Amino acid sequence: MDLKSLIFKEEVLPPENKYEAIIIEAKPTIYRSGNSGINMKLMIRPDVEQDAQEEEIDDCLVYTEKSIYKYRMLGKAIKAVSEQPWNSLPELARLLFGKPVSIHVKHKQDMYDQTVAYISMYGEGQPFERHPVEDLDVDITGLESGEDPNNAALL
Repeated sequence: MDLKSLIFKEEVLPPENKYEAIIIEAKPTIYRSGNSGINMKLMIRPDVEQDAQEEEIDDCLVYTEKSIYKYRMLGKAIKAVSEQPWNSLPELARLLFGKPVSIHVKHKQDMYDQTVAYISMYGEGQPFERHPVEDLDVDITGLESGEDPNNAALL
């Protein structure tokens, strides 16, 4: 694919629907607002019969009092609340990486009047027959050291 095609490639949005997905990237970050959070990239699972297989969708989990519901929903989906407690955003990011989740994708207009896909709900995903993360080319930089790069302790 040439450079012009890459630059002007039209983004394909997964249709509004419920999907089985895998978290292929989870990075703790500090947003321009000064709030800590986790940038996530999810892939609609190719091992489950469904539309939009291998499409990717991003989610920015900003850690604020108003958005804590999304962390709770995601924690329950990956069973991090009871089985794998976490005390910082980097710890949670490590737990999220490679986990199957069920997501509900919806569309909305962004501030530039562009239609974008977003994840409205997380749920427990179907277990893998064979874990696909080993076959994916994903970036887990910064998740192995155990250090909190953003000093984002939660409890």
